[in-house]
Amino acid sequence: MTPRALRTTRSFHARQPPDPYPLFDGQSSRPVACLLSLLPAEARRGVGLRLQTLADPALPLREFSAAQIEWPDAGDTRVAVIRFSDGSQAQTDDPQGLARALRAAGYRQPGLHALAHAMAGSWRALLVGAAVCAVLTFGLWRYGVPLSARAITHFMPERWDTELARAR
Repeated sequence: MTPRALRTTRSFHARQPPDPYPLFDGQSSRPVACLLSLLPAEARRGVGLRLQTLADPALPLREFSAAQIEWPDAGDTRVAVIRFSDGSQAQTDDPQGLARALRAAGYRQPGLHALAHAMAGSWRALLVGAAVCAVLTFGLWRYGVPLSARAITHFMPERWDTELARAR
């Protein structure tokens, strides 16, 4: 196997020995080798991540809760970037493996994100979403603007109203 082939066969499965992943700490331009391990979802808290750098094993483990992690989309990309709240990010060459491991750990996409992902993968969902947006836009224009104009005129000083009427 070539070194490139070894890099692309990385997996998040616990049965295989873990391969290091590049971590960019947000302070230097050089990646630091690290091991990533997913922490299963606990109730509604979401999937967390444990990170250990291999450059200096004396450094403590870093753990990130689900709120501190921005998971990548499960799209057809060559590299998946996991972003953390402290500005650092880890990369993997196996986005499909990451998506499988996240599903196995109990990860569920947030509501609007899941809706957008479903709309991107289905013409029917996309057309229904576009139709709903068009109906909401028309309803807002037809009924919402006049209602808000009437409500605003009650709070507008009479002097302004008479000056506007004379300006016509």
